[in-house]
Amino acid sequence: KVLGNVQFIGELYKKKILTEKVMHSCIVKILYPDGGESNTMPGEEDLECLVKLLITIGSTLESSNNSQTREYLNGYFRSLRQIADNKSIPARHRFMVKDLIELRHNKWHARREELKVKTIAEVHSDAKREEMEKNSRPAGGMGGGDG
Repeated sequence: KVLGNVQFIGELYKKKILTEKVMHSCIVKILYPDGGESNTMPGEEDLECLVKLLITIGSTLESSNNSQTREYLNGYFRSLRQIADNKSIPARHRFMVKDLIELRHNKWHARREELKVKTIAEVHSDAKREEMEKNSRPAGGMGGGDG
């Protein structure tokens, strides 16, 4: 539920309903839970939310013409690298952060295409295509020689 809300907030930013300043505020509150006073790490759920938020808005922030935004992003990712290298954080969350860092390194293009829900028409179209491919294959067993 919380992850859905975080993604929704990110989508509002992408539609320019929320400002960049609000997004930076959200990121800072999650990434630096004590306001940056000490090296307190975000909690596991907070870390998941931060990753989801940055996956949603990272590309948009990165393409900002504001040089200050890029400096902020670089700072966030420096902190995220420290989190990714911190062995006291569960492996699942460390790898989630490492995947986010890799996503940014790859200019926000995912390594593999994310599975999306298909419409009924797309399902029917895929089924027809598979059936046609199946029927176009030569009949028979393994093929081979004259025996």
